[in-house]
This record gives sequence, C-alpha cells and structure tokens, in this order.
Amino acid sequence: MNGIVIKLALFLASVCMSPIAHAIDLVDTDGRPDRIHSTVKSNGWTLVMLWAHDCIPCERQKPTIEKYYLQNKSRGFSVVGISTDSKSLREKAIATYRSGKTSFTNYYFEGSNFSNAYAQFTGREFLGTPTYMVYDSNGKLRGTHTGTVSREMLDKQFGPVLKEPTFTPSVDLLR
Repeated sequence: MNGIVIKLALFLASVCMSPIAHAIDLVDTDGRPDRIHSTVKSNGWTLVMLWAHDCIPCERQKPTIEKYYLQNKSRGFSVVGISTDSKSLREKAIATYRSGKTSFTNYYFEGSNFSNAYAQFTGREFLGTPTYMVYDSNGKLRGTHTGTVSREMLDKQFGPVLKEPTFTPSVDLLR
C-alpha cells in the first residue's frame, strides 16, 4: 500500500513541477522578456488570442475580439494577443500588429517552434491560427479553441462567468 502511495505522490509531484506550466516564452512589444503565465489576469477571465502575421482570419477576428474586450473589461475580462511567428518573422509580426487597431496587450513568441512549445504547454497539438486559450479567474487554463469565434460564442463562454460591472460615480454626479 505504501508503495502505491509513494508512486502516486511522485507522479503528482512530477506533473505539478513539470516545465509545462511555464513553457511559452514571450517578449512584449518593447522587447522585454515575459512568460505566458504572467500575462493572464488573476482577478478575471482571460482570452489569449494566438495569431500569425499572415493569418487573414486572425485579422478579420481582431475587431470582434477588440469590441468584446472593450465592452467587458469592466466586468473582469481581459484579452492577450500572442504572435506565433518565429523570431525570424518578428519584423513582419510587428508590422502586422502596428497596422491593426487593438488596445489589448500583445506579445511575440520568443522561440523557433511555436507548435512544440504549445504542445508542451497545453498537452494538445497546435493546429493553426487563430487559436484561443481561455483562462479562468484563478489563472487556470480552462480550454482551447482553434478557428474563428463569433460574438455569440464569446457571450456563451464568458457571459455567465463575468462579474457585473461596478458603477463608480464620477465627481460630477456627486456634486
């Protein structure tokens, strides 16, 4: 019996201490290093949008994601964009980011093979962009989705879990 308990404890320790937890290295738009786990908001739900510089569906998705983000950030919703392009394509990714109109934070993959990093991080095969990763308010990866998303899909996923917006009266209302 003790042998089974020890084996189970060793297995759980190896899973909990696995490099999977922090496998995707990033740089921000100013070139500062970061890791995916630190980009996830700890007091609300986070949608991570994985995009590539040559992904037409990604660019078509950005206005929908941006609008949803702006309408729901007061409810604890955040969005993080991550370019899956390798370092050799960084300049193209930067140009794509700068030509867009998004206010959510974006990062660039700091490596040579995003597919491998994603598979190590999520335990799932990376199929392409756009891909979305959903994190709950505790920073736990709750799921992934490959392909475009609609406003209805976002409402169904996040509507029930987002907190009600808080009303903060302005100084003018208090006079």
